[in-house]
Amino acid sequence: MLRKMLAAVCLALALGVIARAAGAQGATGIDAYLYQGPGESASEREVYVWDLVQGAGWRHDANPYVLMTVIRAEAGRDLVFDARGDHGTSRGLAQLNTRSTGLIHHFWAIGYTDSDDPAQAVEYMARCFGGEFAAQGIGPWRWTAWRRLGRPWVP
Repeated sequence: MLRKMLAAVCLALALGVIARAAGAQGATGIDAYLYQGPGESASEREVYVWDLVQGAGWRHDANPYVLMTVIRAEAGRDLVFDARGDHGTSRGLAQLNTRSTGLIHHFWAIGYTDSDDPAQAVEYMARCFGGEFAAQGIGPWRWTAWRRLGRPWVP
């Protein structure tokens, strides 16, 4: 059964089905999905972000359901990648704040470059929610949405 599924995935990649589904022009196979991202519809963004959240959550020992719930609360129901909040001082899916006490400075300091990039934002959030930066005082408690949810799942 696993061999058949693997063969089907390889065939789909070879035929460029994923590239056409992602709407990428000139990209082929899985590259189109990974690098071009989803289309414009909310449902395509939902699938794309959920894939990112699941991967990052499992890699960093962060509950993907809690991550997705906080992302929805922070970025809005439609998962706007370049969302702005707090009068323009919070950016992206993770709503990283640009004030002097905001997380954007830590985000940049550890090598991330674009808070509007959903892959970078989700990866950073998963690392924070997984407890990687807890010794520095950075964890899920830094997100207002997490606190409003009743503080589910502490690393």
